[in-house]
Amino acid sequence: MILFGKQSETEDSFSSLGLQIQDGDVVYVSYLVSSGEEANNISSFNFVSDAEGRSVSTSTTQVTSTFASRSGRSSPDLEAIRFFAPKTFARQNRLVTKGDYVAILNELGYGSGSDPSFEFTVIGGEETTPPEYGKVFFSIIDVTTDDPRNFQDNNEIEIILDILKSQSVVTIRPTYLPPYEVPMEITINGILPGATPTVISSRRTAIIQSLMEKYGIKKFNNNFLEEDIKDVIRKASPGIIVNDNGLFVFANFSVTVSGTQEIIINTKNKLSERPQGNVVVSLPDGNTLQDIFEDKKLYLFGDDGGLVNDDPKGEVNYNNGAIKIYGGVVSADSTITAKVTPFGDNFYAKDQLVCRLIDQGKIQLNIISS
Repeated sequence: MILFGKQSETEDSFSSLGLQIQDGDVVYVSYLVSSGEEANNISSFNFVSDAEGRSVSTSTTQVTSTFASRSGRSSPDLEAIRFFAPKTFARQNRLVTKGDYVAILNELGYGSGSDPSFEFTVIGGEETTPPEYGKVFFSIIDVTTDDPRNFQDNNEIEIILDILKSQSVVTIRPTYLPPYEVPMEITINGILPGATPTVISSRRTAIIQSLMEKYGIKKFNNNFLEEDIKDVIRKASPGIIVNDNGLFVFANFSVTVSGTQEIIINTKNKLSERPQGNVVVSLPDGNTLQDIFEDKKLYLFGDDGGLVNDDPKGEVNYNNGAIKIYGGVVSADSTITAKVTPFGDNFYAKDQLVCRLIDQGKIQLNIISS
């Protein structure tokens, strides 16, 4: 039961308990008695009675839901209980450690264990790229939609932040990071000794299906690592040979430019150090910006693939994956895409990055029989 302060005709002191609800206040309510999954996705509520069982007039009392109910289950998720129960007990209504934030976000219904429609990630400020001490970051996606859900488009994120701030210690500031989707691409060159065209076709289908099952899912911490990818390929097609130079991983970062200012693209990953073409930025006019590793600069190339001039248009930090495009190079109100090759063909889904294969067309699979 939640007790809010009110004025009593018989007990004046009763008004000192709690605080009077003001217009515009938001009350967060959770309940344990429900009908399992049948109680999910409900957004219409009415007052029936007060705490003492007295009826409440619906003409003077109105309930407005900020978002629909969720997280009800018809049966317990034992794995979720094993993972979250110790964290929930340990945090004791205060937020200090990263595990505390994991526990409360699960309590609020944003854990993939308690609600399959959502998944979240929590990042300590010291873990971000670059580090930001004194903060703890979190990001949330709706895995049922085509695009990552940006909760800054409504006030739901503000409500979550209010709850987190009310229980956080004063030296830690909870901060929301909108999820950033990174479409991935994979190129595979394999050898299947003695295989007929029919077998090769069948193995192609099996490999693509297995890669999509593992890497086509929208989720956080979905790393694209060379050896893991090769392991998926070998399990789907026993006997296939993928040499050290037979697998290539690419990540794509799209940026909408609103002005002519300098542009920074933070891939959060170490980049390949080949002589050229580790970073390729597609411009609206069909030209590209490409890197030359020797001087770590970006140069303008025409749509015919030739170098336009020797004037650098940007620079690349291969160690931390930061790409800088100088101001005035890209016209305002346009969208550019940077395609990068990670070092060692290992791309890590750090922080709020949501890495996945959007569709099977992003898998280029070449198999020969000898």
